[in-house]
Amino acid sequence: ASVVVANLESVMQENFDTPEYWRLRRQMRYADELVTTAQRFVSNEMRDVQSEASEDIPNDTFLAVHMRRNDFLFVRSHTIPSPDATVEQIVAALEASSIAARTLFVASDGWGEARDVDFSYIVRTLRDTHGISVFKYPEGKMLTGTQIRRQSSIEVAQQSVIDQIICGMARHFLGTDESTFTQRIREDRDFAGHPMESSYEILCASSEPCAVARQWDPTVADTG
Repeated sequence: ASVVVANLESVMQENFDTPEYWRLRRQMRYADELVTTAQRFVSNEMRDVQSEASEDIPNDTFLAVHMRRNDFLFVRSHTIPSPDATVEQIVAALEASSIAARTLFVASDGWGEARDVDFSYIVRTLRDTHGISVFKYPEGKMLTGTQIRRQSSIEVAQQSVIDQIICGMARHFLGTDESTFTQRIREDRDFAGHPMESSYEILCASSEPCAVARQWDPTVADTG
């Protein structure tokens, strides 16, 4: 049986990092259809590029980045690195993670924002200058200059969940500081057993990736 509770996240945040919070969070599941869609995207679409590097590359061999844009550019500008610094940090994370296929999945609200020229610059530079295969959902192919926009046939809310699931599958994840979406992805990765060092780096306003201290402990759900 399934239960829908309106505004549940707001209620949960009031009890964040308590045993009750983690017990409830651990019981939350994504719809099977969305999980299957995310897995199929990684296996079928991204796998085509990964396989060019090796026939034995597992499905998790990609870097995922949550790049929050829009309002963060104004209300949290101190947490957003410059376009060139963003590129440098992503390239460094790929190299440090030994991801031979140089495959990147980008979850971002910057897709389709014509006014966000910095975001378009970041994607083009990663692809054209550094030879990185850049993916977004639902567009299951590498981006060209005319494809830097969102073309969605699925509801935005569902697309965001699929982005979150895919980021949870990645070998390494870079997030956005002070973002709730990044926080949820970290929680998913913790529950999935990913090493802490693969989940807690953020894109930060410096020339190097910087990790944030772990701010919660899901194991408290096993106590009390």
